[in-house]
Amino acid sequence: TYISNPLIISELHNNRERAEPSKAE
Repeated sequence: TYISNPLIISELHNNRERAEPSKAE
């Protein structure tokens, strides 16, 4: 699955942190 790709995971992580900056801190 594409989710196995580290690049995709990194992008998903970045998107999540951007979507919820409060949780990132």
